[in-house]
Order: sequence, then structure tokens, then C-alpha cells
Amino acid sequence: MIKIFKKILIFLYCNFILEIIALSPTIIGDKLRWIYVKIFARKLGKNFRAHTGTFFYYPKNLSIGDNVSINGNCIIQSLSNLKIGNDVMIASNCNIMTSNHGFKDRYIPMNLQKNETNELIINDDVWIGFGSVINSGARKVEIAKGVIIASNSVVTKSIDIEYSIWGGVPAHFIKMRFDDE
Repeated sequence: MIKIFKKILIFLYCNFILEIIALSPTIIGDKLRWIYVKIFARKLGKNFRAHTGTFFYYPKNLSIGDNVSINGNCIIQSLSNLKIGNDVMIASNCNIMTSNHGFKDRYIPMNLQKNETNELIINDDVWIGFGSVINSGARKVEIAKGVIIASNSVVTKSIDIEYSIWGGVPAHFIKMRFDDE
């Protein structure tokens, strides 16, 4: 009986509850997402907001600092450790993931291979532009303090130059944020 009840709860969670939390609009939805992350994440700082359409997968490995804003239609997947620092802005339609499908064994179909997971750290004062993808599946990825990632960029390697601007597929250095550097 307990196994059946557990299966029903998992089914409801996977098929309804995540969608209700992610897709609830307005202030009510923002509060539902805040409660969900507060309960299940490792850490949630002050003044956090996640807008309509933001899905959080595996939040037990997620740490979020103060003054973090995640705009709508984002996917935040933390199968491995994901740390988002203070004062981080994540624009709409971004995917931030700590895992990728395994594909190294030619004799096993990719959908049956174990996921590759690695830690992802987004340091303070980072702005991630619209539609960007950050994936740490193949290696640990760390985004330095003050970095801007241009819209529609793909980041799969660490960015270690503070206060720099990166963009493209794959993301490459564009320039420094300030003229004096």
C-alpha cells in the first residue's frame, strides 16, 4: 500500500505539481516558486524572485544568494551542485544545467548511458542574457564575478576574467566591462 501511495505522489509531483509551481502567474506564482525553492534548495538568500515559467529540477543541490532574479521560461537543473551568487540576473529563456547525457560508449544507446554531472558556480554580480545556455555536464564550470554573458550564448567552460563580457556559440571573450581595465 505504501509503495502504491509513493508511486502516486511521485506521479503527481512529476506531472502536475512542478507545472503548477512553474506556470502559476503573477505574485501568487512568484510566491509559490519562492516557497518551493525555500523548502527544497540547499540555500535561498533574501530578495529572490523567479518569474512565470521557471522550472527547478533537483533543487536539493541548489544554493542561491541574495538579490537574485530569474525571468520567465528558464530551466534551472541542479543534478550536481549549482551555486548562484548574490546580485545575479538571469534573463528569460535561459537553461542552466549541471548535467548532460552520456555518449562515450558507442555500444550503449545515448539515452541509456549515465548522465555526466559537474559543479556549476555563478559568482556575484553576473548578468546572463536572454536565451543563454550554461552547461557544466562535461566539466566543472565557474563564471567569474561581474561577468556579462550576451544573449543566446552557450557556455560550457569556465569564464575566469572578472568584469568581462562574453558571447557566442561557444561563448568567447568580447571585451572588458569597464574602459579602465
